[in-house]
Amino acid sequence: MKPIIVLVLLSSIILTGCQDGNGNQPISESPQIKQQESDPNALSRLTEVDVIEVPNSDPIKNLERFYSFLEKFNQKEADQIQIVSFTTEGDRIYQNVQFDGEVVNSIIDSSRDQYGSGGIRKAACTEIKIEESDERTDYLLEGCEDQEEILLLVVWK
Repeated sequence: MKPIIVLVLLSSIILTGCQDGNGNQPISESPQIKQQESDPNALSRLTEVDVIEVPNSDPIKNLERFYSFLEKFNQKEADQIQIVSFTTEGDRIYQNVQFDGEVVNSIIDSSRDQYGSGGIRKAACTEIKIEESDERTDYLLEGCEDQEEILLLVVWK
C-alpha cells in the first residue's frame, strides 16, 4: 500500500512541475492558429519574439514589440504579433494581429476561457485608435467590418 501512495505523490509532483503558477502550460507550448490556404485571415505560427504577454498583475512582457508593431502600422509595413492576455481565473486568451500594409486582421481565440463565451472571432479593420487618460492608454482597432471597436491592449501608467 505504501509504494502506491509514494508513486501517486511522485506523479503529482512531476505533473505540477510542468505547469505555470496558474495551472496553464508555458506559452511556448501553447497551440497557435496556423495559416491555412482556405482561410486568408488565419495567421502562421509566431515566434516567441512576436508574443506580447499581458499578465493580470505584472508588467506587460515584450511591450517594446507592440510599439514596434505600431510603428510598422504607421509606416504601412506588413507585420504580425500575438497578444496573450489572462482572465481573472488565469485562462489564456490569444489575439493574433496581422497587418498586410492596408488591413489589420485580428483573430481572437478565447476557447480556453472556461467562464467566457469561448470560440474564435475574426475581424478585418483599417485603423488603430489610441485613447489616453490619466491612468491608462487604450489601443483599439477601428473601422472593423460588422464591429465597432476591438480592444488590442491596455497599458497602465
